[in-house]
Amino acid sequence: KQCKLTRRANEKYCSQHVPLGVDLAPSSHRTNRRVRIPCPIDASHSVWQEDIESHVSKCSGRVIKPVDEWFCEDCNLDEPITVSHTIPNPEDYIHCIELVTKAVDPGWAPKPLVVSERHIAGIIDRNKEHTKHGTQQEHLVDLILSLQRQEPDAYIEFGAGRGELSRYLALALDHKKPNLFVLVDRDGPRMKQDSKLEQDALAHGYEPPQVQRHKVDIKDFKLDRALPDEKRIISAISKHLCGAATDLSLRCITRSQKECSMICIALCCRHRCSWNALMDESQKWMKERGIDEKNFYIVCKMTSWATSGSRTHMSTNHLGLDSAERERIGLLCRNVIDLSRVHALKMHGIKGSIVKYIDSAATLENYCLVASK
Repeated sequence: KQCKLTRRANEKYCSQHVPLGVDLAPSSHRTNRRVRIPCPIDASHSVWQEDIESHVSKCSGRVIKPVDEWFCEDCNLDEPITVSHTIPNPEDYIHCIELVTKAVDPGWAPKPLVVSERHIAGIIDRNKEHTKHGTQQEHLVDLILSLQRQEPDAYIEFGAGRGELSRYLALALDHKKPNLFVLVDRDGPRMKQDSKLEQDALAHGYEPPQVQRHKVDIKDFKLDRALPDEKRIISAISKHLCGAATDLSLRCITRSQKECSMICIALCCRHRCSWNALMDESQKWMKERGIDEKNFYIVCKMTSWATSGSRTHMSTNHLGLDSAERERIGLLCRNVIDLSRVHALKMHGIKGSIVKYIDSAATLENYCLVASK
């Protein structure tokens, strides 16, 4: 496949494919070396050495700390997030498999979600971009509205990305009382849906909701400072909140003075969880079942078997487990992490559970943490 990027005259490569560290200046211009080097801020891209000073001042990979009142560094994290690089041996895996097998009641299973047509029919009718992801959003919206005992003053979408879940929810609410949607994400994705919330409201003749977007890591997000005093009741939502971000969100919620009436977080990527990001009550629950920090990271590694275990071309792995057994163990490991979160919320007076919100044919990451007071 040919690269479609253009290149300068007399140069063999475009800037995307130029070899790093090689002087590409023509022989007649040897006094002006032309070398492509990795960006010192973000090595995923490169820059001409001669332009390094100006590039560093505007590189999108720069970490710029917000000066907003809601920014409070590490307010939702007591110790730095760590990642284990230790390669477990087979005995470690076997030991952890025994631990997770004992930790989860054999009869436990996530509750299935029965979709209510009255909640999602309007979304299907009005959303022309009805796709696989749209179906997941619709099921989550149905779950959110089913859980909601009282209408909150604000919806907080953690790991909001483009803000699609908030948009779907706003479409389903479809009433004249404006809501506040607070979208929290550490990245600034393209094609954000923020303006769509206003456009949808105006198109259907009701007052647009307020939308706040905060570009911040959840560990640094002080929820109380982001909301006016009169906004006392919140609902926390998210679609596929990755790994440790889920635990940081739960810390953020439980450390807030606001009343959280409902939590609905579609879970994913448990292999990216961190021991230090877990709530203290989650850590204690794990330790009571013999899962310390070292074992926890092995459990996290095995959670990926729940989604990769179906690769039938891998007859057995290094432990002699076939694909079906790997998938079963991967699900057990996921359940251990999820149930520790449910326990932590219970210790804060929030009743939670794990729900299977959509069939695995739509997504293998089909579990959702739901909770309400």
